[in-house]
Amino acid sequence: AKRAYEKFLQEFDETRQNLENALAQVRGEIEALNARLATQENRLRTNQRELQLSQEGKAQLIQQCDEKRARYQSESAARKSQREVIEKVQNIIASRLGQMQSYIKDRVDTD
Repeated sequence: AKRAYEKFLQEFDETRQNLENALAQVRGEIEALNARLATQENRLRTNQRELQLSQEGKAQLIQQCDEKRARYQSESAARKSQREVIEKVQNIIASRLGQMQSYIKDRVDTD
């Protein structure tokens, strides 16, 4: 009975030692997982900030684009009316030059 008891104590001690080793290993794994979790949470916060900044930048670019598009449309309309005025002036000048040529030719012929 003493041998059986000593054998039981030895097995109990081995089991206790194995459980302590397993517990230490699990605690180490938990620490490693917590460290990885903290790293991933930091990356998430960083990525969320970058996403927010990117979305704000995109919104600003869209607004700038819309403003430039509106200004272009406005300036295009103004340029069209300016072109019409320039064409009228060119036609007037061409007409006057044509009249001047006949006047000059008449003057040269009469001299």
